[in-house]
Amino acid sequence: METKSSRVSRRIFLPGMIGILASVLLLYACRKNSSENLSEKNTMVTARETLAGDMISGKVNIESNGDEIVINYNDGDRYILVGKISGVSVPDLDNLKSVTLVASKYGLVIQDISSNKVFFLVNNDNNSIDQFKKLASTFNSDFQTCKIFGTTIVNAEKS
Repeated sequence: METKSSRVSRRIFLPGMIGILASVLLLYACRKNSSENLSEKNTMVTARETLAGDMISGKVNIESNGDEIVINYNDGDRYILVGKISGVSVPDLDNLKSVTLVASKYGLVIQDISSNKVFFLVNNDNNSIDQFKKLASTFNSDFQTCKIFGTTIVNAEKS
């Protein structure tokens, strides 16, 4: 025979357990997504540390011609000029709109935020090539590489 208090306990216990289970599943799902994003950011942090460079992230406008690539970061806050090497093919970067970028004396690492594609623009000297070889294992061969003549970074002052 069932008592009145046991029926009340079941009415409270069952919805409570369902609520706790739903909360745990929600927290696990959120944690999984944040760890994936953290992994992507960690590779760029590793790039910054390995190359002893500066990391920036935001809106860009990239234009290129036969001799150079111009990266306009954050509507003119910073310009990065990349000298191309004659006869060396460079990936098409003109369509990138928002990136995380590591700039160092060894070259550039550019990660497209929307597609997670990664580009290594490596200065054409042995030391730079060696530094990027060390870095390559971090990105699990999911990147495009090209050699460049060099980079010039211009920080703009806005009045």
